[in-house]
Amino acid sequence: MAVLLAALQLTLAACAQATPTPMPTPTATIAILATLVRDITPGEHGTNIGELFAVNDRLVFPIGHELWTSDGTSEGTKLLIEIAPDAERSVRIVIGVLGDILLFNAGTELWRSDGTALGTSMVKEISPDASGPNPPNTWTILGVVDGALFFQADDGKHGSELWRTDGTPEGTELVKDIWPGPEGSKPGSLRWHSRPWFEPVMGGELYFRAEQAETGYELWKTDGTSSGTVLVKDIWPSRPGSIPSHLGIMEGVLYFRAEDQEHGQELWRSDGTGEGTWLVKDFVPGPENGFPDEMIGVGGTLFLAADDRVHGRELWRSDGTKEGTVLVKDIYPGPGGSVSTDLTALNGVVLFEANEGIHGQELWRTDGTEAGTWLVKDIRPGPEAHALPNDFSKVGGELVFIANGDEAGHHQRWRTDGTPEGTVIIEEGIGDGFLSMQGRSVTAGGIKFFVASEWEHGLELWKVTK
Repeated sequence: MAVLLAALQLTLAACAQATPTPMPTPTATIAILATLVRDITPGEHGTNIGELFAVNDRLVFPIGHELWTSDGTSEGTKLLIEIAPDAERSVRIVIGVLGDILLFNAGTELWRSDGTALGTSMVKEISPDASGPNPPNTWTILGVVDGALFFQADDGKHGSELWRTDGTPEGTELVKDIWPGPEGSKPGSLRWHSRPWFEPVMGGELYFRAEQAETGYELWKTDGTSSGTVLVKDIWPSRPGSIPSHLGIMEGVLYFRAEDQEHGQELWRSDGTGEGTWLVKDFVPGPENGFPDEMIGVGGTLFLAADDRVHGRELWRSDGTKEGTVLVKDIYPGPGGSVSTDLTALNGVVLFEANEGIHGQELWRTDGTEAGTWLVKDIRPGPEAHALPNDFSKVGGELVFIANGDEAGHHQRWRTDGTPEGTVIIEEGIGDGFLSMQGRSVTAGGIKFFVASEWEHGLELWKVTK
């Protein structure tokens, strides 16, 4: 099934803010051919398709508890391999990509795939003695360092602990039993939802959080060895601990959210040593929380979002000192704030989503100054009509993102170079019945795949050809 989307005549208005002198408004005509790859589950509800991965020019993705592949044709979109007929050993969580292989777990087993049935095999049984209807299968990816993927797993003896793998049986092992006993330290990722590609790695060491009986959840690091897996600092010497999260890295310094016995969840920094770890800014003095997050470094300046309970959640910048951590601009005056999110660096500036109370949630940019912080484009005009730009990914010198661009709020793909005239639509909705796009598009074998929902087929796999 192919749907030729109508050619779009776009008139690009210059930004309506007090910004540089508007340039002439060019127009662009774009035609997109969107094709349903396969109606895997006929009916209006469609198929529960998980995250898409490109592995050796093939598309690989989970559906429910199994792994599928596609070459872009209906007949070539099929179950990759039947790992086991029982649900206990089916695909639970895709772990991640390491080089040209995909790693995933099937029950308590670690598997690998190169995107073909012959190249899909078990790497190692993590918990060979597990039995019963609910064997240990808690898996969380923590990051990749020097050709090894680090993850949390439970072997049934040590509890949930830190493991590593290079994709081979002999290279898959427990790194350290941080909290001896059946419960385990439950090492957790310092990534955050809007930046799943971020690697919490600095100086060849992976940073994560883990729990011990004496300390609770605190900041840890590892070089991949047991002796090199150590606590960085016990910020709050009691359980549940400081619970570090939302990590950002700039110029050899970690920035993250944590709390101690005197302060709520605030901005901290660390050079990877105990003495080099301290509180940067207490946005809300006392035990209340400033909730700093979205941390990203650009040109020696850390950008972040935080709530000081005066301006609401707004955009801030920091040079790593208390005095140098300041509000960039009160975009939406008052305690509600602009709710700045999805901070993404592009060509020396930061693009993000914000709402100043006039145009709704739209695309903004900043160079770190108040005057240099302005609305890029009002994609969906009106104070209650929110474009909600999200899912930013860099393509060359531009960002590609999803926005609710028309009156009905249909998801569309846009691209931007950070200027009003350079912010244009590249993909309209799929026909009149289009509802939404889900997740990130992936190019495999020269074909651009994405998951979308429309009235007739529900959620299914599509491909796009310009």
